[in-house]
Amino acid sequence: MATLANLRVNFGANTAGFEAGAGRVRAQLGGLMSAAVALAGTAGLGALTMRSLDAADNIQKLGIETGLTAEFLSTMRHGAALSGTSLEALTTATVKLQRRTEKAIDGTKSYATAFEKLGLSAEKFKQLSPDEQIRQFAEAYSKLSDETTKTTVLTELMGVRASKLKPMFEQGAAGIDALIKAGTEANKLLSQDQVDASAKAKDAIEQLTASWKGLIEQATIKLAPEIVKAVEFTGDLIRNLDKAAVLFKAVGTAIGGFAAGQGMIQGMNPLAGFRTQFEASQDIARMLTDAFFGDGQSAKPNQAEVETVKEQRRTNDTLDGIWMTLRGGQFVPVAQ
Repeated sequence: MATLANLRVNFGANTAGFEAGAGRVRAQLGGLMSAAVALAGTAGLGALTMRSLDAADNIQKLGIETGLTAEFLSTMRHGAALSGTSLEALTTATVKLQRRTEKAIDGTKSYATAFEKLGLSAEKFKQLSPDEQIRQFAEAYSKLSDETTKTTVLTELMGVRASKLKPMFEQGAAGIDALIKAGTEANKLLSQDQVDASAKAKDAIEQLTASWKGLIEQATIKLAPEIVKAVEFTGDLIRNLDKAAVLFKAVGTAIGGFAAGQGMIQGMNPLAGFRTQFEASQDIARMLTDAFFGDGQSAKPNQAEVETVKEQRRTNDTLDGIWMTLRGGQFVPVAQ
């Protein structure tokens, strides 16, 4: 027969495994959480750094795509914004200009005609560096007097969306040089070595980020068994709390019934109260056992508890015998 002491021991044993598992979870996550806190503490600086690296990395990629130098691209980020457009719009137009220069040389009439209107030779234009091509195009464009011709030449060689670049080209080569100077004075100038180093740094950070995410995934997978134990224990605890509500109601009913009948029993048999009290305690112990650890059946008692119960029953029988003898009745032993 289980006792309240047994219940406390059993409950402690059942929770020990969970607490040990939780301890392992805390220990294994401790290092990861410390690192996460450290990263969070530098989030502001990290975000600023990543924006700078992203910008430099973008310049490197645009340079590879267009052939424009890092110095030109980095300063024209600011210059393009001052003229009401963007660096991306300029680089897109540059790529189209280079391709259509090739086609003009190959004999595509519309493109060849556009170069003629600009007063430029497509063959000589091709020999210029991409930076100088932009300067020479702007210079030739600025000298055109007819707005319709300007629009036609611009869209023919740089695409329809290049119309946004008109303000940038209106002042000719001098205007491009002024925009580059403004970008330099705004501390936007970056060398090729700087953008290359920044691109490598960005790649390294992305690799580190991927490794970090992989580490978190691996740690989560390794801790999965402990997480399952924690979830299962929580579910058991909730179910036991539901049982506890039933238990307390049952205990209250048992104790109330015991108290109500006690006066009547004591009136008939002064010695029977001891027996009733003992058996009531047995019932309460069984209810506690069933509620917390059973499925409707009491836990199996150990040998010492069996002997205690037998001894108490013999004592109860003796008390019954004495009482019945005093009253002249016949004693019928209680079944063992």
